[in-house]
Amino acid sequence: MEIYTLGKFEIKELRTTKFSQKETEIITYISLNHHKGIFKINLINDIWFYSDEIPSKNEISVYISKINKKLKNIAKISCKKSKIYIYSNEIIIDAITFEKLSNEFLSEQDTKIGENALELYKGKFLEGFDNNWIENLRFLYENLLLNDIKLLLDIENDPFKKILYLEKLAHIGTYENIAEILNDVFFNKFENNEYIPYEILNFLVEKDKLLRNPKYIVIDLTLEKPINLFKYTRKGDIVSKKGYNHFVILFEKKDSKNPEFEIKSFINRLKKSNIKIKKLSFKI
Repeated sequence: MEIYTLGKFEIKELRTTKFSQKETEIITYISLNHHKGIFKINLINDIWFYSDEIPSKNEISVYISKINKKLKNIAKISCKKSKIYIYSNEIIIDAITFEKLSNEFLSEQDTKIGENALELYKGKFLEGFDNNWIENLRFLYENLLLNDIKLLLDIENDPFKKILYLEKLAHIGTYENIAEILNDVFFNKFENNEYIPYEILNFLVEKDKLLRNPKYIVIDLTLEKPINLFKYTRKGDIVSKKGYNHFVILFEKKDSKNPEFEIKSFINRLKKSNIKIKKLSFKI
C-alpha cells in the first residue's frame, strides 16, 4: 500500500475511494507507526485533540471496521489488546520516504538525493487538515524542505537548477522562509549577472503587502543601458530583471527611519557612475 500525505491525501491503489477526515487521520496516524503499533488512547487523544466529543473505544472499533471495508484487500487494521496495528504486504508513505531522503541529503550532500526529496514534496503534510499532531509533523517536514532547498542552492552551480529550486519553494513555501533563503543564499551565491525570476519577486511583493509592517519598498527602474545592478544595491535587496534594461528591486527597509534617504543614496550611486535613468518609480 502506497500512501500520499504530502499535499492531497491519496492511497495509490484506491485512487477513487473517498475517506472522511477522521478516517484519513486514522489511516495516516496508524500507518506512520505501523512497525510498532499505537495505543488506542494515544490515537484518541491526538486525533480528537480539539474535539469536545471524545469517542469511546467501541466507537473507534466502528471507525476501524468502516475503514477496513474501504481498504478492501490491500491492508487491514486490527486491534490487539490496547494497541492498534495495520497490516499490508508493504506500506510506503511519502512523508517517511521524504524525511529519510532529506536527512540523508543533509548528511551526504548528494544533489541527486536532494532532488529526489524535493520531487516527493507535493505540498504541506495533510494539506487542509487542522490538528495538533498534524501541525507538529507539518512543521518538521517544512523545515526539512527548507533546509534541503537552502543546501541545494548553496552547493549547486547550475543557475537554471537554482531557479527550479526557487520556483518549487515559491509554490509551497511561506513568504518569510522564501525571503530568508533569498537573502541568505541566493544573493550571495548567484553570479552577478543573474537575477531572481520576476514571478518569484512578484510573489514576495504580494505577500509583503499583507504584512502590517511591510519590509520592502518596490522600486521600478528603467535605465538607458543594461548594467550589472548588483554593484549598486545592498545586501538584503532583492533584484529581478524584467526586461533588457528594466529592473524591479525589493529595497529592504532594514532599521532605517528614513528609507527615502536610502533610496536617494542608491540613485546617487547610479548617477555618480554616469548611469542614466530613463524611468524611476517607488512608493514609501
